[in-house]
Amino acid sequence: SVQAVGWPMAVLAVPGLLVWMRRGWRDRFGLAIAALALTFAVFMAGFLAAPVDQSFHRYAVEFVSRITLATYPVMVVWAGVGASWLWSRGVTGQIAATVLVLAAGRLAVIELLGWFR
Repeated sequence: SVQAVGWPMAVLAVPGLLVWMRRGWRDRFGLAIAALALTFAVFMAGFLAAPVDQSFHRYAVEFVSRITLATYPVMVVWAGVGASWLWSRGVTGQIAATVLVLAAGRLAVIELLGWFR
């Protein structure tokens, strides 16, 4: 899943999740994000709990990637909140946020260009 969303997004999502939980998530948007996160957690728990024969490994990986892409907006929102939180922490946070956002953008461009090869 981290490979699908990119490591910079995953790093930014960690403080974003913490800020989102502390700030409150009981509005409609917060509940929608919570539902997507719960969907991801339930499907991943089921995937991890169920044994998969080696011959079906490829299908299991494809299933996980589809679940990740279906719930991708959660990571985007949490990464955005995390970048915003880092930005408000002064020059060090601004540098960290800038580096991570640029790294995420670089990975996105690389993946996009991979579609055209």
